[in-house]
Amino acid sequence: MAAAVRSGKEHHHPRSAWLLTPPAAILLLFAPPALGSYTVAHDGSGTIARRLHFSPLPDRTVVDLTLSDFTSRATWDETGTLAGRTVRLTGFAAPGTNGSWQLSRVVISCCAADARVVKVEVHGIPAPTADTWVTVTGIWRPSPGRPVPALDATALTAIPAPRNPYRDTISPTP
Repeated sequence: MAAAVRSGKEHHHPRSAWLLTPPAAILLLFAPPALGSYTVAHDGSGTIARRLHFSPLPDRTVVDLTLSDFTSRATWDETGTLAGRTVRLTGFAAPGTNGSWQLSRVVISCCAADARVVKVEVHGIPAPTADTWVTVTGIWRPSPGRPVPALDATALTAIPAPRNPYRDTISPTP
């Protein structure tokens, strides 16, 4: 049997490896655009995590909620904590159907692989331009059997995009 002959070089680096440097540098220097209305329009899941317990809402005229809390209460809360209450929600605008639009957020807990879309169908106020960040005030519109909770909006305020657009937080009161 022939013995393997080693050339004395321990590591072999192909000369083409340098071609990976420019794309890596570009990703480090220029962040890709935020996930926005295109992502919302192509998200077919519509799944809202089931919750069994809902604490009472604060006794205020307008209650600030995250989109996740609002959608969970609208879908699963059998005690009706949202009924007749005015809420304020923050997200970005995404096109809807039949003259409506959606207030949305793409929520990422760890990495892009765990991203989930949270959305509320908005009625009563004309849609802002897609991907515009807004705070919407309105009253929950019960919509049994519909996959997306709805809101009858009474006010809308354009806001700057949050520092971290992928955290579902309550924005400061406008």
